Amino acid sequence: MSFSLKKTVSVVVSFVMVIASVLFFDITVFAEDDTEEPEYALDSVLVLMDHEHSAIGTKYENMNYFQSDLIESVRDVMYLPDDCEDLSLFNVEEFQQVVEVKLKEPSVENVDRLIAELSQYEGVESVDKNYIYKIEVPEINENPVDNTIAVTLPSSRLSFARVPMNADYYVQPEMTTICAIHAWQITTGLHSILVGVADTGIYFDHPDLAGKGGTGLDKNFTTESTDNDLDGHGTHVAGIIAATANQTTGFSGVAPGVKLVNLKVATHVEGKPAFNAHCESAWFYNAVQYASQKNIRIINASISIDAPSLAQRKYIKNYKGLIVASAGNGGQNTCYYPAKLDYDNIISVAASTSDDYLSEFSNYHKKYVDLYAPGVRIKSSVPYFADTSGYKSLDGTSMSAAFVSGAVALLWSTKYSSSAAEVKKLLLDNVDKVDRMSGKVSTGGRLNVFKPIMAGYGWIQGDVDMDGKLTAADARYVQRWASRLEAFTDFQFAIGDMNLDLDLTAEDARTILRKAANLENTGDISI
Repeated sequence: MSFSLKKTVSVVVSFVMVIASVLFFDITVFAEDDTEEPEYALDSVLVLMDHEHSAIGTKYENMNYFQSDLIESVRDVMYLPDDCEDLSLFNVEEFQQVVEVKLKEPSVENVDRLIAELSQYEGVESVDKNYIYKIEVPEINENPVDNTIAVTLPSSRLSFARVPMNADYYVQPEMTTICAIHAWQITTGLHSILVGVADTGIYFDHPDLAGKGGTGLDKNFTTESTDNDLDGHGTHVAGIIAATANQTTGFSGVAPGVKLVNLKVATHVEGKPAFNAHCESAWFYNAVQYASQKNIRIINASISIDAPSLAQRKYIKNYKGLIVASAGNGGQNTCYYPAKLDYDNIISVAASTSDDYLSEFSNYHKKYVDLYAPGVRIKSSVPYFADTSGYKSLDGTSMSAAFVSGAVALLWSTKYSSSAAEVKKLLLDNVDKVDRMSGKVSTGGRLNVFKPIMAGYGWIQGDVDMDGKLTAADARYVQRWASRLEAFTDFQFAIGDMNLDLDLTAEDARTILRKAANLENTGDISI
């Protein structure tokens, strides 16, 4: 009798667990098997309040709401300010406040005790450890295969007035790969588009970054005494995003026209070489709060942590801009946080080689990683202590994320009134598909900067007379340009270059004619 009862109970429990797994799939899907708990700070915990206890103007640091002999201080790291003129980048409808509570005596035992105590308070949804994000790059092979490709522009044919002509531009094959040159014929980015670099800081005294700051919004969220870059990682990322164009030295960023905001959230790990840093969760979430408040639409987050807690994920939903996050350098079929968050405000990026293969160090996942971008042997600006030349080649999904952040900045410059979700969709719907990437990233493709800008305007590649359709007239225009019978503008070049090889030829004209006649699979045709 007792056996039957136990069996019945077991069946019922199993059924309930199956139903629960379905109902709460969005929560449980992030859990990792056999995952060691990430490193966390011993001097603080993070409290996630429910929506009802997160009203505009609520500041728990000004209240005696949390009381314990373990508490030293309380600080709001995410809140809805009552003195903010524009709350458009806050997810006000679902906002949940985050409070950092500092301990008088840091220890593992006191962290556990305080979590248990604070969990009993009304309005507290969860209490979380202050986990540590990591910033690091893979070790580079000291004798790598040289994949530096000289970018040859047909300068005798084109003026290329809008191509940044930095001294080292011609060894930036990544800009050709992602079609940045074509995009630059339309925009190099608006000064009003702000990209927050949540990293180790930015060395704005570097020549490539001159004039990229100056917003008055730079902020240090760490315990270091300076907002300057004492590691090198943040400066390298910043250069990829928006290094100044038309310099006599150095490189151009993807979006040289936009402004950068230094959101210093990470500090160099003492005793380690450059490009090794860590970031407390509280620092990063405080930076997200600040970006919301200061209308910083894009946050580049080349940071990673393997922390599956519910609270860690929900913090990010407070922000209505876009967070471009690196998938991580574990070389595994997974993705680290915050890139793993399947939210409208997250773009997750893997790293590829110069010939569109997934890099050996890059994480990947067919659901959680959105696209890939160049991330091998990427040369960019660094502080002079990291390299006396002021430049260094690095590998990593950090670099890949920076390319995508620059692309988002260009796209938002042309679709200024669009929402984060709309910009993200345009970007991901217009990647360059690569068959071998199918099943590796959700889009199956690599970043293309030009295509989403074209799609956003509703323009058609090849429609050089801009009448909204491909016709034989478009093909004749391109044929005349290819034969040097008629002058054309750089913008017309970008629209007419069908195979995106940086030249206009008779084959481009034939491609337009085939598409106009729906004869894409036919052979050579006459114009």
